[in-house]
Amino acid sequence: MLKLGKKYKLISVFILILALALTQVSFSNVLAENNEQDDLEAILKPLRRIKQLDPLGQEIDKSQLKLGEEFIIDYTIQPRDILVEEVFNDDITKDKEIVLVMDVSGSMDENIDFTMSSDIDDSPGHTCINVGSHVRNISVERKNNKSGNYINHYIIEFDKPHNYNNRMYYLMVYSKKQPSEVESYFTGMGYWDIADIVWSSRGKLINWNKTRNSFNKYHYSLEGSSFSADNQYVYVVTLDKDLNVIGLSCSADSIRKTDSEQNDYTKIEVMKIVANNFLDKFNQDPSINVSVVSYSNVASTRQYNGKIFGNLSLGSDYSEITNQIDNFRADGGTNIGDGLRKAYYTLSNDNTKKYIILMTDGVPTAFTLSNLNGRVSGRGGYVGYLQDGYNQKFYRDLYSATYVTDNSDGNKYFVNYGTNDESSLSKKYAQEIAQMISNDARDIKTFMIGFSNSADSSKLDSIAEYADGYYKEAEDGNALDEVYQQLAQSIQASFSIPEINFQEVFQDGIEVVNVEGLTNVNVQENVFGTLVTGNAPSVAYNLVEKLDEASGRVIRYYHAEPVHFRIKAKANVLGNYNINDNQELSFIQYEDVGSIIGGTEGSLRKELFTPNEIDVYTEEIPTVNLLLKQNDDNNYLLTVSVEDPINFILTDGKGEELWKVEDIEQYDNGQFKTYDDFEDFTKEFEFSIDDLIELDILYLNCVDSSGNEFTKAVSFIYLEVEENDDDDFSDNLRPASLIITTDEGSEVTNIIINGIENTDFESKVTEDGVYIHNNVYLKAEDFDENIIEVTIKNNDGSITTQIFKRTITKDTNGSLISHHLYLGDNLENQFTGETLNLVNSYKAVLGIRFSLQSKEADLKIKLNDGNNNKVEQFQDVTFDLYRLEGETLVKLNENKLNKVQDTVNPNIYNIEIILGEEDSLNNEYILVYKITPHLTEGNEAIISNKAVLSEELELDINIKILPLPTID
Repeated sequence: MLKLGKKYKLISVFILILALALTQVSFSNVLAENNEQDDLEAILKPLRRIKQLDPLGQEIDKSQLKLGEEFIIDYTIQPRDILVEEVFNDDITKDKEIVLVMDVSGSMDENIDFTMSSDIDDSPGHTCINVGSHVRNISVERKNNKSGNYINHYIIEFDKPHNYNNRMYYLMVYSKKQPSEVESYFTGMGYWDIADIVWSSRGKLINWNKTRNSFNKYHYSLEGSSFSADNQYVYVVTLDKDLNVIGLSCSADSIRKTDSEQNDYTKIEVMKIVANNFLDKFNQDPSINVSVVSYSNVASTRQYNGKIFGNLSLGSDYSEITNQIDNFRADGGTNIGDGLRKAYYTLSNDNTKKYIILMTDGVPTAFTLSNLNGRVSGRGGYVGYLQDGYNQKFYRDLYSATYVTDNSDGNKYFVNYGTNDESSLSKKYAQEIAQMISNDARDIKTFMIGFSNSADSSKLDSIAEYADGYYKEAEDGNALDEVYQQLAQSIQASFSIPEINFQEVFQDGIEVVNVEGLTNVNVQENVFGTLVTGNAPSVAYNLVEKLDEASGRVIRYYHAEPVHFRIKAKANVLGNYNINDNQELSFIQYEDVGSIIGGTEGSLRKELFTPNEIDVYTEEIPTVNLLLKQNDDNNYLLTVSVEDPINFILTDGKGEELWKVEDIEQYDNGQFKTYDDFEDFTKEFEFSIDDLIELDILYLNCVDSSGNEFTKAVSFIYLEVEENDDDDFSDNLRPASLIITTDEGSEVTNIIINGIENTDFESKVTEDGVYIHNNVYLKAEDFDENIIEVTIKNNDGSITTQIFKRTITKDTNGSLISHHLYLGDNLENQFTGETLNLVNSYKAVLGIRFSLQSKEADLKIKLNDGNNNKVEQFQDVTFDLYRLEGETLVKLNENKLNKVQDTVNPNIYNIEIILGEEDSLNNEYILVYKITPHLTEGNEAIISNKAVLSEELELDINIKILPLPTID
């Protein structure tokens, strides 16, 4: 698809929207027709933001950087919501078989870093100051620590205060002091006291998005020589917008054990803890069946109460599985191939979803065989030994082997010494079994986890590739727990995307400092610059049923949480950078869920990042924030908030000047004027719809006191409403989709419909500047406007809020099914011939069969459409309404309809139909009318009787009026 430049893209889209409106063609349908790849239906969409830390430690969107200063590239992968009607694959309802393949080789006795949950303080917390403003339920998890007095890498989680508002800030600090001492320390603190704590890196200051219901986990690093390495507390200080202390809370007990206690875990102990945490996720779930295979020199399949698979909803099975895991001991080599072999033959042929999850702390060093070709060693110099029953034979060299690949016991095996793999026979054995798994028609999902910072990722990754599976790294115990928890979440989900491959290339001059939130990370130089690759966490979709606050209806869809990760970098060369200049080198790639929603199973999908520009200067550039808010139909208020004085000129998309401010002042001593706080400049503008077509984006061209020139942009929003099909029209609400179009690289941060804010709404990534918001119900009353308020944030961090008024015409269409002549007043006999013949001056009974999509509708009956003058006005016309129940007609009360005869043409009757709560729109109705035709001239006349529903649906029937036959 041809992509337009940033400046002109929205102009073209908006003109397209107007053109579509004029031709009554759906905007989304045209896009779908013009995009064979169905770009708007991408499952995942990536977005990146350039951020910096301000002096108070708060992250801000800022792409104007100082030379050599670290900045953050914040990545979000947004899964789109999938409507229930899109999903037709019955795989999501299948039971699941999981085989845990667990390494119990000798090296699993080595120690590894791990923080147990029992080491972590999860108590409600002690309130020190102001019950209403203190945070609640503080939970802290230490991931690891540096030597000496330095603290690094922790996760903190807490609940918001009772009197929470979005202008509150939260300062997190460690201390070994008791709450009573800390309370007196923080009481009476002001702005500069708090700033001093942040600037000296003794605390972290954060602020949450106002739309969140609860706080998510956040990762922070905190270093400082004033913090003791043991027996510490965590404190969270609540601050108002002016950074005055208004609340204080702390953990009730010490955060963790001492370093020696914290790290006193072997790999096999950690594996047991992590496996039990994994199984806890499925406890009481009858759809989950688990088997465990342990492996060292050879593999062994466990049984639970006489069964290979234990069902986790059965308490006895659950206890048996966990007890057996707890009894594992570490010894022997690493026969990964045999572990996979036993797991493969453990899986049943039942119609279930199947998973193999293998964990190893090293590389394959053993294999199972039926025949071995090599050189036997008489004494010394051997690479390993062959075990055949009770017999051992030592080998100096290995050449080839015939592997055991069937479901036999396989007690003949070879074990290399150390981490050696002579002739790579152990790896080849694992690859051969992995290939068997890949070739199996049962679609077995395979995951390999390398649990050690010394594991050879290339070998393990290769084995995973042979199984058409996934490889994940875990360098310590907590990372292993995180990987297993992600897998549990993925398995529990209705469906999932197990792995997202990430790639980014940074131009020369940008140095990558570190990568957070990705696994299997690789950073290397190439001809394009610095290449960063890795795997993002899996995306798990679950069915959501929730009450829509605006409509009061329950809506159902599949939802997955966004994925977040980040890269820290710094620019070492002055100039302008485009991240990434070559978009084809920066992307995410994942296996599409096409088989779930009707696409191609196993197909890979690639989504490109929108380019981000950064400018690097010698001096720090002032922070400039833009806020554009629509107050009325054509009235907009623009606020320019600046950290230090600047001169700026606001221009529109055509380059015409709209506003100019010169605020830089120099004093006699050569010093420039500065601000104590941010200074706001506001101006009111009047933009019509025609203006917006031309403007597209507003540009703020700035110059600071150092002479640095930079530009900030603020974007406009365009909204189209597309009504959706729905069988339920029992009220005046209509299902619709909001098509929000804005600047490329922007995200939608809030949507308010008819004054009601969706508190569950999270920021949504746009797809090439377009976001489609489904599951919306809008009012469909006549002349009643829907007020839709949309807020977006563009690539520059500028915020725009616009108000849209949209009217949906009340849809009274239904269906006109038939138009028949009835013989007799009892309506039992229905004439279905091609021509209705009526006799002059004799009463006839006719009926219109129809259904409605609204409980208030108008049905127009034209008795002589065309006004044939051979027939005079019909006399004594009556109407009755019946509900069709099976083959029975039930007559409805007279108050269900109101007959109004047209004053201009007396042969036209407007029938107002009013259905009550007891009437269902799924029913069919028959309007019966009785007429007596009168010929004025001639022997016969043909007239047209027409029924019209909402001026769009018509049903016509020709009637021949004949004179009364004479008898000779």
